[in-house]
Amino acid sequence: EKIRGKVFMIEEKTFDEVNNESNKENAECFEPNDSQPVLCEQESETAKISDSEIVVEDDNEGYKLTKTGINIKYVLSESEITEIFKHTEGYRKNRSLQKRHTTIQSILFIVLLILWLVFKNKYYGYLMIIPIICIFVIWALPLLSIRRLAKEFFSGEEINAEVYPDKIKLKLKDKTREIKLNHSVKHEEIGGMILLYPEGESTVMIPIRAIDSKDLPDVQAMIFAGASPKRAKE
Repeated sequence: EKIRGKVFMIEEKTFDEVNNESNKENAECFEPNDSQPVLCEQESETAKISDSEIVVEDDNEGYKLTKTGINIKYVLSESEITEIFKHTEGYRKNRSLQKRHTTIQSILFIVLLILWLVFKNKYYGYLMIIPIICIFVIWALPLLSIRRLAKEFFSGEEINAEVYPDKIKLKLKDKTREIKLNHSVKHEEIGGMILLYPEGESTVMIPIRAIDSKDLPDVQAMIFAGASPKRAKE
């Protein structure tokens, strides 16, 4: 029992000495001397650097999450809508018919003119007016029709578009629309306008004039990367 008691006292003493030495080392970090302050300052600076790195990473992550698309605000004019209608497939087909009928009416006019000059009959002169009127109607009516449609489409309301690499968000009044740039959309540039043709939906028109010059390359890159070019026959 005496031996056990001595062993216990030695272990307890040894444990106390270890604790005292540890406390002494920690205390020396706070006491001014020639060697320790530098070490303490280095440890403190290391802690500060590690903290700042964590903050920077958090800020970068927050920036990535809050990054927005390029915002474009515009109001389409009647002349812009009219110009776009002139490039539609229906207008192109109608234009080919106009040229064909104009050729027919021109030939009729020339025949009547020759008859009038040969026979000196004033009735041929009167009949010459008919092909001239027909040519005027052939070219005037489609143009008037397009202008009428342009007035119907022109609302004077501001359109808000946000262009992202994978989609375009459109807002008009209280209505919102989203177009996915997943190559199911066709695109082309006509008359200073970027036209988008979503499958089964109405055409989207974005005037280049409304895009800031510094943002235009990014907008074109995002749209061209996510949409397929529209061919002339499509």
